[in-house]
Amino acid sequence: MGMPKVRIAGRDVLLNVVHHDSGEHPESACTNVLIAAMVGGVTYQHLNVEPDVAVGRIVGQLGVALLANPLVPVPPMLTVVISKFYQSMSIDWKGAVSALARMEVYAATAPRKQVAP
Repeated sequence: MGMPKVRIAGRDVLLNVVHHDSGEHPESACTNVLIAAMVGGVTYQHLNVEPDVAVGRIVGQLGVALLANPLVPVPPMLTVVISKFYQSMSIDWKGAVSALARMEVYAATAPRKQVAP
């Protein structure tokens, strides 16, 4: 079973959900939840809403942005970071995408070899 997919601007996009640890202690104090995704240089984020609601909003916002500017490519994978925190946190976006997720994107987007008849 692979990653779930979402439909953005008419294309299926892999959805990579990553849980992030803010490092704040005690963990019981970490009651704020930030759900964020970055595409290009734009960050889409929602605070203290259910993850499925936030992902739906992010997908909708991204779809509108991509339809408004059709020259922007639809990414093959959308990484959504869910972070619980108390006062502050920082997301390492380069570290948010695991090697396994990158392999799955490659498998889904790699050109297929043509077999001669």
